[in-house]
Amino acid sequence: MHTTHLLLVSLPISALSRKNGIVPLGSTLTAGETSASPWLSPSGDFAFGFQEVQHKDLFLLSIWYHKIPDNTVVWFVYSTNPVPRGSTVKLDPQTGLVHCDPRGLQLWSANVDSAQIDHGFMNDTATSFSRGRFYLRFRDDGNLVLVTKSVSTNVDDDAEYYNSKTSDSRDPLYSGSRVTFDGRGAMYIMKKDNQTEQLSPFSIPPASENYHRATIDFDGVFTHYYHPRTLTGNPNWKALGICRRIYVSAFEQITGAVELVDLTTFATSKMENQFVSVQKENLYDFEVVSDIDWPLSDFEQIHPSNERVCVQKCLHDCFCAVAIYRENNCWKKGPPLSNGKADKTIHSKAFIKTARVMNQSQRTEAPLYVWNLSFWAPLS
Repeated sequence: MHTTHLLLVSLPISALSRKNGIVPLGSTLTAGETSASPWLSPSGDFAFGFQEVQHKDLFLLSIWYHKIPDNTVVWFVYSTNPVPRGSTVKLDPQTGLVHCDPRGLQLWSANVDSAQIDHGFMNDTATSFSRGRFYLRFRDDGNLVLVTKSVSTNVDDDAEYYNSKTSDSRDPLYSGSRVTFDGRGAMYIMKKDNQTEQLSPFSIPPASENYHRATIDFDGVFTHYYHPRTLTGNPNWKALGICRRIYVSAFEQITGAVELVDLTTFATSKMENQFVSVQKENLYDFEVVSDIDWPLSDFEQIHPSNERVCVQKCLHDCFCAVAIYRENNCWKKGPPLSNGKADKTIHSKAFIKTARVMNQSQRTEAPLYVWNLSFWAPLS
């Protein structure tokens, strides 16, 4: 499910104009039409429309930060590929937003459950949800968790890699009740007794001078970013410490299993479109070790598989640290690599991803983390 920031309203308003975020019925945007302005939120901070993708005359229906140079995308139609010039989106009275290609073939619609839509409204909250592989959930017991799900339609989660431990079985009054990302840019867990558990650092750049956003990035890291509103120097998105706090918590479960070269860089240095453009074959090698396994660290199983496919699947998966191959099955493993064991009856091969040594000119495309093979998870 996608929640766009364009609210579709069914109210008796006789005359509307495209101001203060209001979008009249029948309004249309066309990809590549430079004379047409995108639909703006009341503050002008967010825009809805078509963005050209890497100057290739292909366009993405999306919402982005309108006042910063890189026009950071906060939502896009995940179910479609970039579309050619002449594609459109229209605000329809029955369906809501309707996205069509230049021939008029419908590619996507909002499918609003309403008899009659009166107008649309672009708001400034910039909340976006889409199905993916990593999920932030607030459980009924009061714990905030990060979990993996290899197939988005699965009912159950695959694995939990962060837990806030804000559940109190002795007295539910002291358990977490909700997670809040407030107007100041602070993120915290609110407990039922109105006490808070801070997730963001206590020192936060002021929201009056900075944009704030929190995302689960392509590699599963939950990160709080900020960006100056004034465009002096070379402004860009910088990360606060929420990701470090969470990942340090997760890695406390390991005794010397993994050495992170730079945990802050791990969380902030790459966006997915940059990372996937790197030739991963030039970045990683695999150490092969027989008859070891970390049975509790699986996040995806591939069957049928062979050794070559198993290695390739791990190579091109940023979250995969180790791939275990055994009897036409491949299990991808992610950190923390805990409860490891060595057993000659396993008859498995462990392919452990390691970073190739690079010269200084290649450092800008170094991997996000490096496994140090002189350290291992405890083997029983």
